[in-house]
Amino acid sequence: MVAAFALAIVATTATLATTSAPAAAAACYGASCNGLSPERRCAGQTVGAMHVGDGMLELRWSRDCVANWGRFTPYARTEATYAAAGIAIWARVTVWNPGMPSYDTAYHALWMGESTYSFMTDGRPRACTGVEIFHVYNAGNPSGAPGDMQSQGWWWGPCY
Repeated sequence: MVAAFALAIVATTATLATTSAPAAAAACYGASCNGLSPERRCAGQTVGAMHVGDGMLELRWSRDCVANWGRFTPYARTEATYAAAGIAIWARVTVWNPGMPSYDTAYHALWMGESTYSFMTDGRPRACTGVEIFHVYNAGNPSGAPGDMQSQGWWWGPCY
């Protein structure tokens, strides 16, 4: 009797351990994600990447949201070199479906190690990303106001 009870407990425990809770519903899906920030909405993976200027430009895609966005991450060594010279790196990231409007930056990188990303676009058709990188001179200005901001140009990145 004790053996049967113990076996029932083991079987119940095994069943509970293999049963998972249903996945949380996506915050948006496809075109309903257009223009929304991916932050705290859609987990993603990199589907295309390339080295540009001072960092890495990635095209991200979310399986749950079926949406794309761009992300730019400055190289740490570049940021450290520039910070020592009083220069900060800012970036404006954009993403679009060819033939459709683009969605610019949702977030600017201002601190070491941060990424900058665009708003999202529909992930069902092809999507592309790009970034405009800025150098902000006199970034350590005691008044707190940024100094001279100069565009280093646009880089057109991966499409998927």
